[in-house]
Amino acid sequence: MNKAWHITDWDQHYEVNYDGGRWKPGDKLRAGPAEYVRWYVLGPAGNNIAYLDMVDATAELVKAGAFAEFAESAEVSPNAIWMVSWGLFSKLLEVAGAQCAGFRGFLLGKGRSPSSARRLARISGCSEAIVNLALAVLSHPDIHLIEEREIPPNDDGSANSPNSTGASEKHKRKRKPKPNPKHKRKRNTNSNPNDDHVRRTSDEPAEANGEPQPASDSGSQRPASLDSDSDSAQQPPPPSAADILAVPVNPEAAAQSIKLALDYSAQGKTTKQFNADTTCFRRIGDIVASGVLGDPRTILNACKAKAREFAKLKGNPQARFMHWFKDQLAKVGRDWDKPP
Repeated sequence: MNKAWHITDWDQHYEVNYDGGRWKPGDKLRAGPAEYVRWYVLGPAGNNIAYLDMVDATAELVKAGAFAEFAESAEVSPNAIWMVSWGLFSKLLEVAGAQCAGFRGFLLGKGRSPSSARRLARISGCSEAIVNLALAVLSHPDIHLIEEREIPPNDDGSANSPNSTGASEKHKRKRKPKPNPKHKRKRNTNSNPNDDHVRRTSDEPAEANGEPQPASDSGSQRPASLDSDSDSAQQPPPPSAADILAVPVNPEAAAQSIKLALDYSAQGKTTKQFNADTTCFRRIGDIVASGVLGDPRTILNACKAKAREFAKLKGNPQARFMHWFKDQLAKVGRDWDKPP
């Protein structure tokens, strides 16, 4: 049976029930990923003794050379080892909380496979070496904030915690019935496959015979197509201003999602290069969210699709993506060096 890192005493200190309160054995749990987790108070709001005990224990271990190899590889000062580890622990709580009920508390990736240091590095924005250092510190018996445990074998999506009896059967979330395919609306075959517009509003033109009607004289422009280099490619109908405002794209979230799609890692990069890359991704997020290339959500989906495509190729996926992105800007008469 596979083992994975697990947050120590997850149920007791960090789990929440379905209503957002402190979880107790028998409580109903949220079936899907938790929106937030509880943070067990170790610091000044509590008695602070447990926290300072871990600080002191780490200092003694560092003096004894317990983490010297990890710290040297991560280029972390001995005096900063504890705070680096404690800072990463907060991100591990998010990863553990993002699991479905029955698996929360575990650091798992796709297919419920154990999260590797490389994946945790991508998620946290740290180098893989720093992640390895933090895992060594947090899992040390004198600290014991995380531990290796066997991944539960149950794969039924139940709301039972793997560490307790959990919720009863009556609390399991019922599946919604599948819609009758006979009542599905006829799909518009002229739409862009990457189109992710929100529902049509009353001020947009209706469709007749499956063909989009000419756009109104409101001055709106058709969004640029980012998934075809052909000028003759079919374009989706433009969203109204109300549509775009209804589902805004957050620039920082857009930059982060593109970075993850590219499988970007800070490992092996200098601080100067990492900062330059961060600025670059922020600029991309600002441009996508501004709408200069078209509907922000449609453009973001196209960017992520291209990023995943480039991530599978050999070479530098980030350079390939930047070349492609700047080419899209040029097609609409925009310059990368000028803000949107």
